[in-house]
Amino acid sequence: MANEPELRMVLVGKTRVGKSAAGNTILRKRAFETMRHPAVAAPVTLRREEEFYGQTLVLVDTPGLLHPNQDQDEVKRQITNCISLAAPGPHVFLVVIDPNRFTVDDRRIMRTIRQIFGENLARFSLLLFTHGDILEAQGRSIEEIIRENQSLRSIIHQCHGGYHVLNNNDGDLTQVLELQRKIHVLVQRNGGRYYTDEMLREPSLGNVMATSFAIGVLIGLLGLGILAVRK
Repeated sequence: MANEPELRMVLVGKTRVGKSAAGNTILRKRAFETMRHPAVAAPVTLRREEEFYGQTLVLVDTPGLLHPNQDQDEVKRQITNCISLAAPGPHVFLVVIDPNRFTVDDRRIMRTIRQIFGENLARFSLLLFTHGDILEAQGRSIEEIIRENQSLRSIIHQCHGGYHVLNNNDGDLTQVLELQRKIHVLVQRNGGRYYTDEMLREPSLGNVMATSFAIGVLIGLLGLGILAVRK
């Protein structure tokens, strides 16, 4: 993977967890606008890129999920644009979470993202914790927070155990290099493959199970003679 010309990443997560700021830290420039009140702007997916140690880092920032003042169907439509913007497909989805403000919505976030991208999402995901500076100021480690929070451990498990802490106020390149290394490990584990548009079109396991259940119920009702079949 180190010889690949591009490393394609997509930032996903709920509103106001520091997604855009994380993108700016990774690319080491003000690539994305950070807004105090994101609900006033129309949801939009953006692509930016930057050379980093001989490799082009391609980063796609998606609209924040689960904001009460935005049309979530439109947000989800915009988010799916990330696949074409990261063509031929992203190597990793960085699921952004603020560990200092872990809420009920954060517990739902992986389920919501899987509903958009399907069950294939898990093996292409890495959890990205923002606001590492606050953790440092509190004298706490991310490992301590993970131990104390079963819901957080569950989300990490869904991302196959991969996570990284980012300090948006720290200009040290080491944290970006370490993130790059972890993504390379993920890509190697996936055999160099990336998430594709075909995977996006695959029905999610939840939808398949719901459809199968509905068909089973219908067949059962017909068999019992509860539903009349007209010829």
